[in-house]
Amino acid sequence: MADIFINSSCIGCGICVDTCPAHLFKKVNLNENDGDNGEETPERVKITVPSVSGCIQCGHCVCLCPTEAIQHEKFSYSELKPVEKEKQVDWEAFHALVSSRRSVRRYKKESIPRETLTKIVHAAEMAPTACNSRTMHWTVVTKPELLRAIQKETIQFVQRGITVLDTPWCGFLAKLFPKSEIGTNYARLPFLKAVLKESASSDVVFFDAPAVLIVHHVADGGRFADTDAQLALQNATLAACALGLGTFYTGFLTRAADNTPAIRKILGIPENHKIAGGMTVGVPAVNYRYLPEREYPDVTFLE
Repeated sequence: MADIFINSSCIGCGICVDTCPAHLFKKVNLNENDGDNGEETPERVKITVPSVSGCIQCGHCVCLCPTEAIQHEKFSYSELKPVEKEKQVDWEAFHALVSSRRSVRRYKKESIPRETLTKIVHAAEMAPTACNSRTMHWTVVTKPELLRAIQKETIQFVQRGITVLDTPWCGFLAKLFPKSEIGTNYARLPFLKAVLKESASSDVVFFDAPAVLIVHHVADGGRFADTDAQLALQNATLAACALGLGTFYTGFLTRAADNTPAIRKILGIPENHKIAGGMTVGVPAVNYRYLPEREYPDVTFLE
């Protein structure tokens, strides 16, 4: 729980009242105590904070107050950075970034400085979260022997999956329930076999990327913990793209981590944490020349 005070510079605009997601701020009309003298008096209001017990420490009130009247224990105006609107990207620049971002699976043999990786994680942490819940943890792996160990465990997981899927029983269930998880995985069996075969001679998990970022959270961190992590990963991949780096989501690792305690052990991730996702980071060895055509979904406007 954080202490919140309103100082004398408050002008009673009520922005905090309207924007606080926890509805902590209240507007009190002081005119009600003036009595009826038959004259119109200008509206006089006072902002109060009856209780701070519901504060989620999002900082909206402090960052929006036009007179810096809100004194919040967790946010100091002397430490806050002002919004630099002149540096914000316009629509054309934003669209160019998101539309040109592609999964990269071929990297130059160049290491990524820790400062750069830290920038990416900081950008990821700017993503929105449910109720300002900050339950995410990040593990950044650049040590080659650790990457090889994780790769080995992941491929073994894929091999176990193929062994289970490539049976008459699974084939029978897949035909009965083609849209089930078994049906979907069975349909991908040729792809999985091709991946496994290629893994004998090359890295099909990280594609020799010099760095891997993994986001994880406490397993009982709430129903939106995974969603928060995916939003953060999206921020991270766009940040890497803006820095001229390539990425792709490590789907095999994420799936394997759910069923392979050895992966969490290699990474030093607590047993009560769930790996929500991961991404590679590296200097691209290829450059895409064209933007892909996307099949846009149907949109229903309820106007």
